[in-house]
Amino acid sequence: MLKSAEFHKEKKEWLYQLKNAADLSDRADAVIALGKIKKDEEVVAALGDALRNDKAWGVRATAATRSASSAVRTLRSCCSK
Repeated sequence: MLKSAEFHKEKKEWLYQLKNAADLSDRADAVIALGKIKKDEEVVAALGDALRNDKAWGVRATAATRSASSAVRTLRSCCSK
């Protein structure tokens, strides 16, 4: 039986994991967690860096998806006011 675990880490821990983890699944997990953080310039910069520079295409694709989702949320909140 498979089980999933949810880790509650601080933003700085996720940022460190994204930049330094050897395993691509750990970096992808960091991208997903960071993508849930709203309106944070440091997170946006880290996701952009992962999108442009991560060696694994899967991490880059996840960063692109999370960045796009964040942009859509921002646009919705701006346009709905």
